Order: sequence, then C-alpha cells, then structure tokens
Amino acid sequence: MTKVSFNTLKLFQAYIKEMIEVGGENLPKILSATLGAKLGKAYKERGIK
Repeated sequence: MTKVSFNTLKLFQAYIKEMIEVGGENLPKILSATLGAKLGKAYKERGIK
C-alpha cells in the first residue's frame, strides 16, 4: 500500500467515525432510508414500477 492510499484510508476512517458521532450509531440506516425514499420518489415521478 502506498503512503498516499494509506493516508486516504485513514482520512476516510476518521470521517466515518466523526459522522457516526454526529449522527449516532444508526447513521448508515438513516442514510440508506433517506436515499431509498429519494429513489422511490424519483421512480414514482417517472412512472417506473
């Protein structure tokens, strides 16, 4: 693993930890539910079943 990719990985991990602290342990569920709702709305608007 190169130094750049290692630093990128550490930055990403720190970002995820911070987001969990901000949003709580259910942050991934909240994000997936929100994205799913937006996708469902877009499908409905376009008449996709």
